[in-house]
Amino acid sequence: MEATENYLQVLSDSLDRKIVILEEIQRLTDSQRNIASGESFDDKAFENTIEKKSALIEQITKLDSGFRLLYDNIKEQLENSRSLYKNEIAKLQQKIKIILDKNAALQTAEQSNRNLIAKRFGELKKEIYRIKKSRDTAANYYKTMNNITSEPFFLDQKK
Repeated sequence: MEATENYLQVLSDSLDRKIVILEEIQRLTDSQRNIASGESFDDKAFENTIEKKSALIEQITKLDSGFRLLYDNIKEQLENSRSLYKNEIAKLQQKIKIILDKNAALQTAEQSNRNLIAKRFGELKKEIYRIKKSRDTAANYYKTMNNITSEPFFLDQKK
């Protein structure tokens, strides 16, 4: 019985850690939004946030697999004596609800960021095309001007 209580505490601590990590991911997602919507796009800062988020997601994956293993070990005991652990189970359920809410908010923010980035890259692509077109036009002009070999002349229209 005491072992089950210890396991429940470990599960609770795991969920607390996951909440903290999700909050950090939310902060990084907000930072990405600021970078994407800023005046100039800082690709190094954006890439840095992606790397940090990747490491945090890896931590969440490990926490989830550990949670699942631990829960599978005590699942039968919890089902058999549900009334004994009613409060602990309720706390775990509340934390899981918080995690689900944070996940939903993160998914919405990620979709918004994805749209912002796509828009930003589209604008950059158009700008690159415009610059390339201007450069090519200028190069053609100078090439044409360099190919003119005759001397300029005036045509006297007076008779």
